[in-house]
Amino acid sequence: MSEKPQSHAGTVVGDLRGQPHVWELLLPGREDDHSVDKLVAMLDLIWPNPDRHGGTHNRLVTLDEAHAVVLLAVTVVQWGRAGVLKKR
Repeated sequence: MSEKPQSHAGTVVGDLRGQPHVWELLLPGREDDHSVDKLVAMLDLIWPNPDRHGGTHNRLVTLDEAHAVVLLAVTVVQWGRAGVLKKR
Protein backbone atom coordinates (compact mmCIF):
# COMPACT_ATOMS: atom_id res chain seq x y z
CA MET A 1 0.00 0.00 0.00
CA SER A 2 1.55 3.30 -1.01
CA GLU A 3 1.13 6.32 1.18
CA LYS A 4 -0.54 9.42 -0.18
CA PRO A 5 1.81 12.43 -0.06
CA GLN A 6 0.71 15.08 2.41
CA SER A 7 0.74 18.79 1.81
CA HIS A 8 1.61 21.03 4.71
CA ALA A 9 0.94 24.75 5.03
CA GLY A 10 4.49 25.67 4.07
CA THR A 11 4.37 23.47 0.96
CA VAL A 12 1.04 24.92 -0.13
CA VAL A 13 2.17 28.51 0.39
CA GLY A 14 5.40 27.80 -1.48
CA ASP A 15 3.57 26.23 -4.42
CA LEU A 16 1.02 29.02 -4.65
CA ARG A 17 3.64 31.75 -4.34
CA GLY A 18 6.15 30.04 -6.65
CA GLN A 19 3.71 29.08 -9.41
CA PRO A 20 0.71 31.41 -9.16
CA HIS A 21 0.01 31.03 -12.89
CA VAL A 22 -0.82 27.33 -12.34
CA TRP A 23 -3.62 28.08 -9.86
CA GLU A 24 -6.81 30.10 -9.86
CA LEU A 25 -9.48 31.03 -7.37
CA LEU A 26 -13.14 30.67 -8.15
CA LEU A 27 -13.52 34.25 -6.90
CA PRO A 28 -12.48 36.67 -9.67
CA GLY A 29 -11.11 39.41 -7.40
CA ARG A 30 -10.87 43.12 -8.05
CA GLU A 31 -8.75 42.66 -11.18
CA ASP A 32 -11.02 39.86 -12.49
CA ASP A 33 -7.95 37.63 -12.85
CA HIS A 34 -8.78 34.86 -10.35
CA SER A 35 -5.38 35.44 -8.72
CA VAL A 36 -4.33 33.33 -5.73
CA ASP A 37 -2.62 36.35 -4.14
CA LYS A 38 -5.47 36.95 -1.69
CA LEU A 39 -5.42 33.30 -0.61
CA VAL A 40 -1.65 33.48 -0.10
CA ALA A 41 -2.18 36.59 2.05
CA MET A 42 -4.75 34.67 4.12
CA LEU A 43 -2.33 31.77 4.54
CA ASP A 44 0.41 34.20 5.59
CA LEU A 45 -1.82 35.23 8.50
CA ILE A 46 -2.00 31.60 9.61
CA TRP A 47 1.49 30.24 8.85
CA PRO A 48 4.23 30.49 9.88
CA ASN A 49 3.59 31.83 13.32
CA PRO A 50 6.64 31.64 15.60
CA ASP A 51 4.36 31.57 18.64
CA ARG A 52 2.96 28.24 17.47
CA HIS A 53 5.87 26.78 15.52
CA GLY A 54 8.87 26.79 17.82
CA GLY A 55 10.34 30.17 17.06
CA THR A 56 12.29 32.32 19.46
CA HIS A 57 9.52 34.92 19.57
CA ASN A 58 7.51 34.11 22.67
CA ARG A 59 4.42 36.06 23.54
CA LEU A 60 1.06 35.18 24.93
CA VAL A 61 -1.51 34.73 22.20
CA THR A 62 -4.91 36.04 23.13
CA LEU A 63 -7.98 33.87 22.98
CA ASP A 64 -9.46 36.27 20.41
CA GLU A 65 -6.39 35.88 18.17
CA ALA A 66 -6.50 32.10 18.44
CA HIS A 67 -10.20 32.12 17.63
CA ALA A 68 -9.62 34.31 14.56
CA VAL A 69 -6.89 31.98 13.28
CA VAL A 70 -9.12 28.93 13.69
CA LEU A 71 -11.96 30.64 11.82
CA LEU A 72 -9.63 31.61 8.99
CA ALA A 73 -8.14 28.10 8.83
CA VAL A 74 -11.61 26.56 8.66
CA THR A 75 -12.47 28.87 5.75
CA VAL A 76 -9.29 27.91 3.87
CA VAL A 77 -9.92 24.19 4.40
CA GLN A 78 -13.53 24.49 3.28
CA TRP A 79 -12.46 26.43 0.19
CA GLY A 80 -10.10 23.57 -0.64
CA ARG A 81 -12.84 20.99 -0.22
CA ALA A 82 -15.34 23.05 -2.22
CA GLY A 83 -13.01 23.57 -5.18
CA VAL A 84 -12.56 27.33 -4.72
CA LEU A 85 -8.87 26.78 -5.49
CA LYS A 86 -8.10 24.77 -8.61
CA LYS A 87 -5.46 24.23 -11.24
CA ARG A 88 -5.84 26.24 -14.44
